[in-house]
Amino acid sequence: MQSEFEKPLDFGPDSAYIEFVGTAKSAQGKGVASAITKHILDTAPYRRLVLEVADTNAAAMRLYEKFGFNEFERVAEPDGERSGFNYRIYMEHVR
Repeated sequence: MQSEFEKPLDFGPDSAYIEFVGTAKSAQGKGVASAITKHILDTAPYRRLVLEVADTNAAAMRLYEKFGFNEFERVAEPDGERSGFNYRIYMEHVR
């Protein structure tokens, strides 16, 4: 698994990869993830922002779509039963 996290991401010099956006259970549904995402979009100096979300995280997918992210790739998870999801969905926001 370590090698999965050590391989370079090749999205180009005008792109940024959003590694993780998460909120505590007690903060969910209160606009925290929306505020974080909006701040990133408002301040990141990149033309293209890329992120990955599990196909089972419908709330996150709706959030990202609300901010203009679109799916551009779907990769099957080799051990979906163990990991709890079937696909890694890659989404992008292009300015």
